[in-house]
Amino acid sequence: MTNKKKTEEQGFHFEAAMNQIESIVKILEENKTNDIDSLLHYFEEGSDLIKKCYDYLEHAETRIHSITKNTQSEKRDDES
Repeated sequence: MTNKKKTEEQGFHFEAAMNQIESIVKILEENKTNDIDSLLHYFEEGSDLIKKCYDYLEHAETRIHSITKNTQSEKRDDES
């Protein structure tokens, strides 16, 4: 099972989160509500989603570095 599938099974879908962030930004930009509690809720929800997306991308970057490092190490071993 791929890590993407594992992450999705755990309930986080990066693309869906990005789409939701875009929707929240539109709501906040258009100020579709005058209720401060609603605005704060959208802001908090957007902030949480941004944090989750950032963590997801940070984890992906770490994995890429690890894979690249392993690939380079194997290449050097093959050349020896």
